[in-house]
Amino acid sequence: MRITRAFAVLVAALLMAAGTLVGANSPASAATPITVKFEAPAYATSTGYGDYYGLYAYAYKADGTKAYGDGTMTVYTKPIGSGTWTPLYSNSGSYLIEGFELAESAEYKAVYSGDKTYAAAESAVLTINVHRGIKYIGKSPRKVCAQVGPLSAPYKNKPVTTYYKIGKKKGWQKGWTFRTNKKSQHCYKITKTKAPKGVKVPKGPKLKASKTVFVKSGGMKKYVDVQHYTY
Repeated sequence: MRITRAFAVLVAALLMAAGTLVGANSPASAATPITVKFEAPAYATSTGYGDYYGLYAYAYKADGTKAYGDGTMTVYTKPIGSGTWTPLYSNSGSYLIEGFELAESAEYKAVYSGDKTYAAAESAVLTINVHRGIKYIGKSPRKVCAQVGPLSAPYKNKPVTTYYKIGKKKGWQKGWTFRTNKKSQHCYKITKTKAPKGVKVPKGPKLKASKTVFVKSGGMKKYVDVQHYTY
């Protein structure tokens, strides 16, 4: 029996609709919900300019255990106050582990694409405010510059002062002070010296703590960076 063109089109439409319904009820569409969270290792969470920061993103199931699946985990970033997210790192799988040097204050979010088992998900926004800090830049084999950042808040022609706590003394002792140039840098030459032979270096009191003082500049308030040492 001959089937008319109109009837054939109707049958095709019904088959397509049936296929759509089957796909909607298939296991692939019923992916398990997950939650994406940022974690940072305790040894890499300082937020000074030039500091190393560990950025870890994981997918978690409802019971709190990590979900390991296919797909892609991508971390996006944008300057604080900006409206444009740009990809920073990406990894195949449902997690991402990266470390990077902090330069400017910014926001971060992790986005998981999902797969046949786990649904797509996005983390809450992580904000990292970068504080004053120093990063050393090698200009040449004999010249090094201490760059004070972040660069978005210039530290031009300003002093940087260090203090120390040594041995059993309770108060802070002034160490040294340098002043930056118009590039927010302090540069110095490296001199080669030879250690004298046969001379024993006496043991001195242990360094207990140090602090570096940055004055108000470039729209940022005064900042004091304190470091404690254990032996």
